Amino acid sequence: MRQTFIYIQNELLDLYDASEARDIAFLLIEKLTGMSRSDVLVNKDTVFSVEQRKQIATFVEKLKKAVPVQYVLGEADFYGLRFAVNGSVLIPRPETEELVEWVECECRSRTDVRLLDIGTGSGCIPVALKKRLPGLQADAFDVSSEALQVASYNARLHGVQVRFRQCDILQNPVMDEKWDIIVSNPPYIPEHEKARMARQVLDYEPPLALFVPDSRPLLFYERIATFARQHLRVGGRIYFEIHYDAGRAVVELLRNLRFCDVELRRDLAGNDRMVRAVQCVGSEK
Repeated sequence: MRQTFIYIQNELLDLYDASEARDIAFLLIEKLTGMSRSDVLVNKDTVFSVEQRKQIATFVEKLKKAVPVQYVLGEADFYGLRFAVNGSVLIPRPETEELVEWVECECRSRTDVRLLDIGTGSGCIPVALKKRLPGLQADAFDVSSEALQVASYNARLHGVQVRFRQCDILQNPVMDEKWDIIVSNPPYIPEHEKARMARQVLDYEPPLALFVPDSRPLLFYERIATFARQHLRVGGRIYFEIHYDAGRAVVELLRNLRFCDVELRRDLAGNDRMVRAVQCVGSEK
């Protein structure tokens, strides 16, 4: 096992720094053997079978083409759970865990909360919240039928009920339903930022879930907030994950739409990353 570990690290040093290559080596071996990281360290003299060595070589060849390790393994960890992922959904990020934690903290003492996640992707937001808050009623929209298949699988995987629907929020959907919480991590990266993004993201993650036109950086926030005005109950809350330099603009947008108690929060890296606002009396009309 020790030789295999070193082989993986060395093969990946053109794409990753030594620390990242080491972490990936652990992930590949853990996936292949079912061992924990500590088990891998303790059992470093374990000899792999021919089939296991072939599988490692396959993993490594994909990684050398800059395929994200989560797609290579078909899974990603998020909020203490493991989610299936493929190229039709974004890889869940730690920043989104912080958004989920905010929603969970503010819903923990409530019962019969109805939540809608717009642009659900892998379903990580509603599934993680439903797992922590069993009384939650969870709905989720996505424009991609392929993403909804992944999200539905993840809900089944974790034994939770989420109602998924194919819906394009940019088409101003008309419906009579109301929710207590609307949450979204929508596309928010301006097109001009592509030039400085990693190959792993540009070549493999779905652009539909990442990018917005440079001329309309708040496109999804505008449409989702307008939808929320009509479909949040009085006192209901809207939560957004945002681009690090869009905080003030999203706050102003929500205030102009007559939301109350608008709060901007930073992520653990110190970047503006999340906004929450409350549906005021009268603003839902």
